[in-house]
Amino acid sequence: MKDADWFSSLSSTDLANEHIFKYSGICLGGTFDHLHSGHKVLLSQAALLVSKRILCGVTGDALLQKKANAQELETFEKRCENVRAFLRRLRGKELEQDIFELVDPAGKSAN
Repeated sequence: MKDADWFSSLSSTDLANEHIFKYSGICLGGTFDHLHSGHKVLLSQAALLVSKRILCGVTGDALLQKKANAQELETFEKRCENVRAFLRRLRGKELEQDIFELVDPAGKSAN
């Protein structure tokens, strides 16, 4: 199946029943460079488990300075937009997205 097809196979009744969602909010993070199937699985699982809000930290440039082949990374803005667009394909506008820059390893999860 392509991208979010498996998620869209859930019926609107399934998605309307909030009891299928275990958490009201989830926080996760990563570099999300060249959004690949591993990223999509992570984001899809989060979208399946959350009813209201995803906080997703995208690693900022300051943390990536020593990364091998850093010059090959997509821009921070591009990586954020790819995450945002994928989550929108999964859950539309019903899911609040807080996409933020990770400037330290813990990000907003430390709050």
